[in-house]
Amino acid sequence: MKEDRDLAFLENCKNEDIKVLLDMMTHDKDGKVRFCESLTSDAYLHCYPHNLHGMWRNIANELQHFEGNTLVNACRGEGVTYRSIYRMYVGRRKFITPTLTKQKRLRRLF
Repeated sequence: MKEDRDLAFLENCKNEDIKVLLDMMTHDKDGKVRFCESLTSDAYLHCYPHNLHGMWRNIANELQHFEGNTLVNACRGEGVTYRSIYRMYVGRRKFITPTLTKQKRLRRLF
């Protein structure tokens, strides 16, 4: 896994929340296992569904590869950071993101 502090939060997530993310990453909308995923292995079967905290690094790694270009990932040996994924997604969807100043103000409120 590429070191990524933005994905470290997965270590502290509830098992139920990790399960929701994992199910979306490994299965399509029809419930079939996705073709290009690597999480449904022996470790997955051992941890699923009650001990997913032990898989948080594997999930982070899969998430990094999920959004990265397959050929580029293969050449560099790792995926992309969560920050890169976020930027790509926001750019494609043309979302307006709050400025850093607005984010700081929101954090103070909550």
